[in-house]
Amino acid sequence: MNKRILFTGATSGLGKYAACELAYKGNQVLVLARNKERGIQLTDFYRSNYPNGKGTLSIVECDLSSFESITKASIEIKKTLPVIDALINNAGIWNFQYKTSKNNIEETFHVNVLAPLLIIHLMLKNLEKSSDARIINTASAYHFGSIDFDNIEMKENYSGANAYRQSKLSVVLFTRHIHQLLSKSNITCYSLHPGVISTDLTREGSKLFQILFNLVGSSPQKGAQPLIYLTTTSKELLKNGEYYSKKKAKRSKPESNNLQTAEKLFNLSQKYLKNYLKFDSLIYSTREQ
Repeated sequence: MNKRILFTGATSGLGKYAACELAYKGNQVLVLARNKERGIQLTDFYRSNYPNGKGTLSIVECDLSSFESITKASIEIKKTLPVIDALINNAGIWNFQYKTSKNNIEETFHVNVLAPLLIIHLMLKNLEKSSDARIINTASAYHFGSIDFDNIEMKENYSGANAYRQSKLSVVLFTRHIHQLLSKSNITCYSLHPGVISTDLTREGSKLFQILFNLVGSSPQKGAQPLIYLTTTSKELLKNGEYYSKKKAKRSKPESNNLQTAEKLFNLSQKYLKNYLKFDSLIYSTREQ
């Protein structure tokens, strides 16, 4: 069955190839692009490199560093994809200096953690309409350590690497928590590490860091395959709520299995998102604010 797919982080890197290959195979892929120019570049790339594609690839403008932009984009998304079979939260950033989002929140925490949670909340009713609904969140093997709840935005002693590490640990944690919240629904959840991939994730780092990162990294085309696998494989062959490394469910780092930490993180996220949770969903309740 051809799938209806909503995709973030697909205008560059492994996400670009995953989105294009999924469209090529006959699926309807809707990509959130930060601006019109990046969207045009992606659609042009798809037409040029996948001329015999059986599916469609279209764009909705959305700046993930803005809750207002996400909320506005959700209106158009719901019109284009009234039913969603797969929501892929692949977007991620790694800053090397402290930056804030449009909502004055540390940008890595905002884009890598809060944005996908808001998107999931806004899209749940569309996912519930699918008999094969799944949520796929790109994490990283770099999800070790713990979460500093007293300094979650890294306002003190900022470290880009630590902010990124903490955000990816958060992705594995909130995936596990959402899996529990959705246990009585038809929606399954997975987090994954696609491998070390040569992308522009480290573009703000030193030249030496970028060179070393790209030397050990696999191609974006190869990195796209785990996302494609989790999107297209029968759910009966997948382990719901689990962390995947490439194409296999793997044991994640110890703290990422701490469900109390996951719940604490999720409750904190609700405080950040409270002004944008206008209705109840299977994961957030406005009555709890």
